[in-house]
Amino acid sequence: YLTELSSSRLKKFKSWSSLHSFTVVSSYIFSYSIVCFADNYKYQHALFKIQLCHNSLTTDNSKKSMPRQTGFTLVELLIVLALAALLMSAVPALFSAALPGLELKAAARRTAATLRLAQEMAIRRGTVTEVLIDVESRQLTLAAARPVTLPASLTLQLEIAARDLQDDQRGIIRFFPDGTATGGRIMLTYNAHGYQVGVTWLTGRITIAPWTEP
Repeated sequence: YLTELSSSRLKKFKSWSSLHSFTVVSSYIFSYSIVCFADNYKYQHALFKIQLCHNSLTTDNSKKSMPRQTGFTLVELLIVLALAALLMSAVPALFSAALPGLELKAAARRTAATLRLAQEMAIRRGTVTEVLIDVESRQLTLAAARPVTLPASLTLQLEIAARDLQDDQRGIIRFFPDGTATGGRIMLTYNAHGYQVGVTWLTGRITIAPWTEP
């Protein structure tokens, strides 16, 4: 009987010892978790304070380094207005000097375009197409097309074969269905300088080249 009683008490003691050990370990783990949480909170709080300090310092430095804005004085504004007036007075003179050159180039291109149109019509229709050049009125006339009038400030000259002249002021350049032409040369000048629009009689080729009066 004493042996059985001792064994039963020993079992109870072992069970109580295991429960006590589990309780102690659990309390240690819980205490450690609380300490870690507290340390983490302190760390995050310290980081937040450091970030606030950094932002405040950055803002102060940017305000200090910001340049002071200044305006224009009355003298500076008057100088700018005077320069603008000088430039505006010089612009018309520059335009007037460049205008003849622009008119010359545009007139040469329009003349060449009219001649090319006549050549295309001759090839497409299979008939002879004529371009009438009037030197006095500075006008090029093509059948079934609007006349091309060149600027009055330009001087127009015509060089073609004598048989293609109608009179001293008018002449005709003809284009044939095979693309060839009677040939000729039209000079457009301003102050002895300008362009020549040439038509090669053998191939009907139309070219634009600079030209200066001899």
